[in-house]
Amino acid sequence: MVYWTLDYFKHLYNEYASSGVSVREFCRERGIQENRFYYWIKTLKVQAVSSLDTPREFIPISPGAVSCLTGSPVEPIMKKPVFKPQDIKITYSNGVILQLESVCDLEILKHLLTLKPYPHV
Repeated sequence: MVYWTLDYFKHLYNEYASSGVSVREFCRERGIQENRFYYWIKTLKVQAVSSLDTPREFIPISPGAVSCLTGSPVEPIMKKPVFKPQDIKITYSNGVILQLESVCDLEILKHLLTLKPYPHV
């Protein structure tokens, strides 16, 4: 008799997935109780979901990481580019979404990304 662990079941589940047979047939061929196999499928799913729910740190971003905001322009720009609200949406890997709801110029965006206060005139 084999002591089942999550790692053992992952290996067993990969065998099942590549076998092309039903769970019932797979369990019968290997002498495994079908309800035990389903229990471990549920355990595997719970473990996978719980690993997604772990909070992640906020990922800081520096001006150097965004070259379009830090480099000097090749040609003089007469007018600052303006983006429509649907043009700017930044989604970080931890789920934080930065979406600008109104017209915004690059200076405001630069200050939002560097987390520096915007100098009011």
